[in-house]
Amino acid sequence: PVLDGILFCAENDSLRLVASDSTLQASKSVAAAIDRPGSVILPGQRFARIASNLPNEAIDLSIDDPEKHSVLLQSGAFRMNIQGLDADQYPEMLPPEDGAQFSLSQSTLKDMLAQTVFSVSKDQTRPILTGVLFALEEGELQLVALSANRMAIRREKVAAAESAQAVIAESSLRKIIGMLSD
Repeated sequence: PVLDGILFCAENDSLRLVASDSTLQASKSVAAAIDRPGSVILPGQRFARIASNLPNEAIDLSIDDPEKHSVLLQSGAFRMNIQGLDADQYPEMLPPEDGAQFSLSQSTLKDMLAQTVFSVSKDQTRPILTGVLFALEEGELQLVALSANRMAIRREKVAAAESAQAVIAESSLRKIIGMLSD
């Protein structure tokens, strides 16, 4: 149930929301007026349903009972208590080590993934082939996917000084494709 939730971390003047499925983690910080710092895990789908139906007004979240992780959500005339979980239960994913970095438009990355991920092997006995190789070298990003009878390669020039390689699982890449805009 912890990974079904969204971690809310309020500190200084920002609210950070974190969602994860243990293989992929998304994080977004937004400016917010914070009276008291705190963290809590709220049920993800339930919170999304509630938030999408709220009036177009400011949302106020406050931890009603810190020991029970009960959160009061208010927006306009709407008020609701939501039972949360202890934020310490949320798994900490380590940030990537300092390494090679590059920048690319969302549409280009989406195109590159769409042109390679279809060639990923479904054969679980050869796990290295169940992902896409990201190879960064001499200012070029190359994506390579292989199966027993297919190979897809897509190259794109990028501004990068370092070289690096990583294989990223197909399931993670398909989720990323779904999040990218055209």
